[in-house]
Amino acid sequence: MKWSTRQENQVVPATTATKHDKREMAWPLEIIFSEDLRQLIEYVMIVLKGSEPMVFGETEEPAAYGELVSIGGLTPDVNKKLSAAISEILETKLSVPKSRFFLKFYDTKDQLL
Repeated sequence: MKWSTRQENQVVPATTATKHDKREMAWPLEIIFSEDLRQLIEYVMIVLKGSEPMVFGETEEPAAYGELVSIGGLTPDVNKKLSAAISEILETKLSVPKSRFFLKFYDTKDQLL
């Protein structure tokens, strides 16, 4: 999963976030994904990337974008649970309101050869 965030009129270099900070945000997501997608945690990978210029809804208020790719396991109910969990983390850790993030889901099970 790749996340891009931007705070109001302020770009903070990605290097200001320590490995510990990123791990603190990623760990709850790894647990949620492994449980809801029924994947071994060894196969869950999360990429957090910050300080990207972003305009969402014609403003530069805090916002986020994410992509979730899974080999099977994605259903409308799972997507709803994952979206709720992600929005909670974005709001508490990055001050991104629940209405200001977009999450794309890809289920690759039908695309495998």
